[in-house]
Amino acid sequence: MDWRRGGGASDVCKRRAVTALRGERHFGCHMYFNYQFHLEGIPKEAEVLVIRNEHLVRDWNSAEHTVGGPKEIIPPELANTTIKVVNKSDKDARDKELSRESTRLVCRELCNEIVNYKKILKRALNLNYGEVERSVEEL
Repeated sequence: MDWRRGGGASDVCKRRAVTALRGERHFGCHMYFNYQFHLEGIPKEAEVLVIRNEHLVRDWNSAEHTVGGPKEIIPPELANTTIKVVNKSDKDARDKELSRESTRLVCRELCNEIVNYKKILKRALNLNYGEVERSVEEL
């Protein structure tokens, strides 16, 4: 997909992409109810537990343990198990990739979201400093 002027994406697609990234229009809950929305809803004194998709098993176990559950509710041998994501879209495979310029545009639009994601990570009781740093590096 190409957002730049004269790029391959339709004008409708470009408008939807930008408004979805900005959380300006409800195309799907994931982008509309963004990190900023959730961060603003958390009381300042509230304790936060985080489960990152890319570290799901480890984070789930640490969250469970933090609230008094077993230390390894999900067995460690499943810690590196990857669940394949199924994309049900009938779109052409080329429409699922961003050009270099479009990637820069997305990063610029997501800058505020990335800042809020980092704030949430830093509040997480179940993540240590190294885990937070690793997630920041993975961005």
